[in-house]
Amino acid sequence: MKKVLYVVAKDDFSSPALVGVRKKVDGQCAAFARLGYAPTLLWYEKGRVFINDNQGAMDAYKKSGFMWKLGSYAHVIKKFFFEKKETYNLIYVRKSGETPFSIKAAKELRKHAEHIVYEIPTYPYDREILEVIKRRPLRNKIKPLISLLLDVASRKHLKKYIDCFAAITDQDECEQIFEAPAIVLCNGIDTESLPMRKKTPDETIVLVGTAHVNYWHGYDRLIKGMYEYYSKDWDKEVLFYIVGDGSYIDGLKNLTKTLRLDGKVLFHGLKEGVELDALLDKADLGVASLGLYRKKLSKTSELKIREYCARALPFIVSAPDIALPEDFPWMLRVPNNETSVCIKSVIDFHQICVDRQESPEEMREYARKNLSWDAQFQALIDFVDQPYKKLLNMRTNKA
Repeated sequence: MKKVLYVVAKDDFSSPALVGVRKKVDGQCAAFARLGYAPTLLWYEKGRVFINDNQGAMDAYKKSGFMWKLGSYAHVIKKFFFEKKETYNLIYVRKSGETPFSIKAAKELRKHAEHIVYEIPTYPYDREILEVIKRRPLRNKIKPLISLLLDVASRKHLKKYIDCFAAITDQDECEQIFEAPAIVLCNGIDTESLPMRKKTPDETIVLVGTAHVNYWHGYDRLIKGMYEYYSKDWDKEVLFYIVGDGSYIDGLKNLTKTLRLDGKVLFHGLKEGVELDALLDKADLGVASLGLYRKKLSKTSELKIREYCARALPFIVSAPDIALPEDFPWMLRVPNNETSVCIKSVIDFHQICVDRQESPEEMREYARKNLSWDAQFQALIDFVDQPYKKLLNMRTNKA
């Protein structure tokens, strides 16, 4: 069996905000295994760098959080390879902001792999980071701005050491990124790890949004729409469950209180595993990001959309998804702007989904065939094995 080393660079898995990232990484490792690559995972958590291979053996190396966030882990890589005498068919790195230290780590990784790929979880990302920085108070702007400047100065050196970038992006094509070859991927899921929704029909329509909530999720648009709905003659009860935490939660709670929607908009906090499954079993519709215009995005590739689809849960979006057709029957598109969400249209869409008796099985099968990490990584493996891409990379490196 071939071997892959998956490196989670600069992220700290002890952070509650990275629950979704950890789920994604686990799903990606499971997909590599199904494609014939025995995965070894390298990550950071609570002062230690952990390396866990496919046999369950674990090595741990002490490392300060400050130095890890600077990308200073080349010596850990060197020590690991010296002790294990390992080489890999593929090293897959989840890219974070680059620094001179992380470029040194990339150089060390290059010595031990046939192929090396850097995933960019969101591309392009400069504008998104600047939008976040703009919304912060002055005292909280300096660190992320320095981090971005370091990344801009350092990332151009990655072309010397990698085969390609794997870009999670809404762009249809992307031949090169930072002067290195690139392949466009959409977000994927591990469909086999997600149970199908077991909904018991009732008169109440339950909407569920799962997220580490930020302003671009646009949940305020739905809350305002519910206020308008309940301010007039209404017939069906509509509830909105917000499942998650994040910096924007307090603002949504204040908005809910101001609009007197207590009991209609319910905050469940961060949930995982069986607790999350139980809440989604109560859902009639999933809610994706409704404020993508706030990041100046007109397309999306959201993990939550894929998870809803795998669970056979119809969903609401504000922008087209690059992996779904425009007429996808279990997707309601609302305008990608500041207007309130029309709850009447949500109710009508829900009824259409109820009338489609075959929906659960069809949705699940679509997710399995089109939205899994298996499909995305098979395309990636085929890409890095192409001889002309290797020649392009060699020419780029010499430039």
